[in-house]
Amino acid sequence: MNEKTKSLLKEWVLPIAIIGILWVTGLHRPVIAFMQRMILTTGIIKPDTDLENTDLGTADYTWQLYDEEGQPVSFSAFRDKVVFINFFATWCPPCIAELPGIQNLYEDSASDDVVFVIISRDDDPQKTIDFMKRKEFDLPVFYANSVPDEFISNVLPSTFIIDRNGKIVSRHHGMADYDNQKVRDFISGLAGQ
Repeated sequence: MNEKTKSLLKEWVLPIAIIGILWVTGLHRPVIAFMQRMILTTGIIKPDTDLENTDLGTADYTWQLYDEEGQPVSFSAFRDKVVFINFFATWCPPCIAELPGIQNLYEDSASDDVVFVIISRDDDPQKTIDFMKRKEFDLPVFYANSVPDEFISNVLPSTFIIDRNGKIVSRHHGMADYDNQKVRDFISGLAGQ
């Protein structure tokens, strides 16, 4: 083996080994989520939250959710409220990256008139419960066996905001930064606060 080949091998062995270890141990997801969160917080990339207060259809309130204890919760319990819905999964790095911002928004905006419905797409509810505890999130997490057509997406995360009249006024597929004044003002405006 010549010196150039040896040098090239040395340059690539460590990065490939690190990537391999992260992949095999499953740690690649939190590392990717951490890097994406840093991108969100530094503002290098600011994914738009598409808050235009447009009519994207009417929400179906006839579906069933399940809380962390597996108890049924009718979505109709959220009628006449502003509803922030986020579909996420613990295996989804962009979902993990945006959750701290959603947690901050929840702490600042949740009220009797504004509810947060965080829907886990994980197969195992216990995995989601453990994840939320480990990250110290107290977001209200739900599970759904099926969702109405207007909320179906092949993209995670996906976020929807419903106004008090049941109109879907915001829809965003992919990672976004919800921890900002624009979103807070939009939600409080919908709530009439």
